[in-house]
Amino acid sequence: MAKRAGNPQLSAGGQEAVAEYAHALHHEQDLRADTRRNYLSDLRQFAAWCEGTWGDGQGDVERFAPAAVTTPTIPAYRAHLQAVARLAPATINRHLVRLKRYCAWACDRGLAALDPARPVKLVPRVPTPPRHLSDKEEAALLAVVTAHGTPRDRTLLVTALHTGLRAEELCNLQRADLAIAARSGQVTVYGKRNKYREMPLNSTARAALGAWLATLPPDTACLFPSRRGGGQRCRAAPRRAAHLPRHPARDRGRGGLRTGVRGIVVAIGIASVPDFARIARAAAISERERDYVAAAHAIGASPGRIMRRHVLPNVVPPLLIQLSVALSFAVLLEAGLSFLGLGIQPPQPSWGSMLQVARTYLYQVPSYTVVVGLALSMLLIGFNFIADALRDILDPRLNRELR
Repeated sequence: MAKRAGNPQLSAGGQEAVAEYAHALHHEQDLRADTRRNYLSDLRQFAAWCEGTWGDGQGDVERFAPAAVTTPTIPAYRAHLQAVARLAPATINRHLVRLKRYCAWACDRGLAALDPARPVKLVPRVPTPPRHLSDKEEAALLAVVTAHGTPRDRTLLVTALHTGLRAEELCNLQRADLAIAARSGQVTVYGKRNKYREMPLNSTARAALGAWLATLPPDTACLFPSRRGGGQRCRAAPRRAAHLPRHPARDRGRGGLRTGVRGIVVAIGIASVPDFARIARAAAISERERDYVAAAHAIGASPGRIMRRHVLPNVVPPLLIQLSVALSFAVLLEAGLSFLGLGIQPPQPSWGSMLQVARTYLYQVPSYTVVVGLALSMLLIGFNFIADALRDILDPRLNRELR
């Protein structure tokens, strides 16, 4: 892979074109500094290549301009990145996507009559060949399947790891293909044209298969039956693996913080408990000194009855007011954490994630941000209205005033 120049030399016209696009990225599209730097770096590389290619055999270097870029220029630059720079397909596609965005911007601004990059296709990615799992990866996968999967999932995984059988061979196994003894065992795998091979089973595979056979009905022919009664389909194995939870070490946000719905609920709930406890204690102490509580003591009412009939109805209204504040605070806190990437992760919906996506298209589609912001504001106002209505209904003092 050839190392490209960090800051290639451009003509005055090329520098002017790059500076104009930098101004648009900063003021019109409101991108981050790192994103703007990457976009401008790729554009400088493309402009330097264009000026070097257009100036071959000429005394003066032809200046770079968006109007001078034609459709054949983009595939030629793509071939240069493949053959000369020897970049990976993902890196080349990143260059092409950014060039497509620049050409579309130039066409919208009237700097170019047509968009030359629109018909250009990306480089097809070469699929990554399968590889063997390391011992650490195997242990992590087995731990996740044991904790969150079914016994069939664990038996399939253990058998595959300790025998090397393919998914299709595992799903087609019959109960009669197993021969398990106290200190030995083997599985017979049948192929095409009545060909077969015998695979030995170690103690780990024998223990997993023995425990699985004990759960199967005696009349079951398939070793891994499906819900419909037939054999497990080989295409179902990848889908079942995709539904398994991610490894706990990967289910973390920036800085190693645990993300997800459960983590956010626990964090906000723990943070709100002291406020509710403080308000409930203060309201209970205040109500304990009232005259009607002393009168209830005088007539022989039990402490439980005094708490239910006299103290608790007067403690609930302050808690409802605090509940409205806590709900509004929880919604705002979750939206802020999700906006920063520390809250609920996609594809689960979140106000903060929606605002983060809408911020990217603020100048192109401003209604996206406005709609999300209005929905969030209406939700918070609705919490306050509900709390006020409950206070009016449940507060005994307000009921007496209304009567």
